[in-house]
Amino acid sequence: PHGVDTNFFIPDTTKTAHNTLLLVGQHLRDFEVFNYCVPKIAEEIKGLKVNVVLRKEYNNKIKPHAAIQLFNGIDDIALRNLYQQASILFLPLTDVTACNSILEAMACGLPIVTSDVGGNATYLNNTKNVLVSPKDTSSFIESITALLKNEDALKTIGNSSYIKAMKYDWELIANEINIFYSELS
Repeated sequence: PHGVDTNFFIPDTTKTAHNTLLLVGQHLRDFEVFNYCVPKIAEEIKGLKVNVVLRKEYNNKIKPHAAIQLFNGIDDIALRNLYQQASILFLPLTDVTACNSILEAMACGLPIVTSDVGGNATYLNNTKNVLVSPKDTSSFIESITALLKNEDALKTIGNSSYIKAMKYDWELIANEINIFYSELS
């Protein structure tokens, strides 16, 4: 499995902003689903804020909306702050093996709503995070709006993310990789 720096990516509930979604990255992101869902979620959740972190050359993949703010070329501290400010990582994907964005969000104690593709089910197993069938925009919208209206669920799911992320700490994963390689010798 892929690992995460759990000493750097940490929860900070003092920074959490109400009704704030976060999308991080561009590789295998399902921008079509994202662009369809954001306006629908904004109709249900007044004051919705959606932060999007991606490389500048992908800005054109994001359909402009009043709730969306784009971030390009930010440093690691700014990225961690965006994770810590978010209510939910909204990450529709077309496919995935391992995803740094999911692991970083987990380590920051974020609830995650993502596509049930690739390795996501393994990484999110035994958490309360939400896996949605690819392209199922109705389920994405319903899941996100329901969670944003339920602070207790957000806290419970965020805690389950954080607990699971500790199993993917880089020190543990590096040790597993070293053992694997030593067994090959």
